[in-house]
Amino acid sequence: MNGSAAGIGMTMTLAAAIRIAHSSSKYAFPFAQRGVTMESNSSFFLPRLIGYSKAIYLLTTGESQRGDSKFFSSLFHEIYDERERVLSRALEIATLIAEKTSGLAGFLSRELMWRGPPTPEEAHILESAIGYSISNSSDVKEGVDSFFEKRRPKFEATLEKDGPSIYPWYREVDVGTTRPRKATSKL
Repeated sequence: MNGSAAGIGMTMTLAAAIRIAHSSSKYAFPFAQRGVTMESNSSFFLPRLIGYSKAIYLLTTGESQRGDSKFFSSLFHEIYDERERVLSRALEIATLIAEKTSGLAGFLSRELMWRGPPTPEEAHILESAIGYSISNSSDVKEGVDSFFEKRRPKFEATLEKDGPSIYPWYREVDVGTTRPRKATSKL
């Protein structure tokens, strides 16, 4: 985010895995000042990302804050004084992710965090089931092989082809669209 953002300009970034900001740009959740309520899942994401106290303050006042404000200390992973550095750093991180990480593993890890069970015991059981289910995927083999061969991995696993058979493990809400799922044969 190499410039100011408010409302949906902020809320659409909350589900992102990584957010980078410009230190002196202004960011706001001005819903109360406009007579509207939160949107884009911001009521779910914002308090989990910055804490309820900071989220309540930002939403109650609707006031703009600088990117380097204490209110955004855990929202932005990196903050740069130079506006140009924001985009170049975002591209560096995107390249690193694209070239060195498994899309399937990254996706499932985020799903475990956002859609995981509420207790440590349930989380352990689910994580173990997911880990076991994908332990023979091509990405696991590629990740290990590339490490020992000291080369960049070539991950190719997909949720549909290699995902865990228990995905989705949560109760799906019908939002009028279809989500990818593991292909199953009907015998």
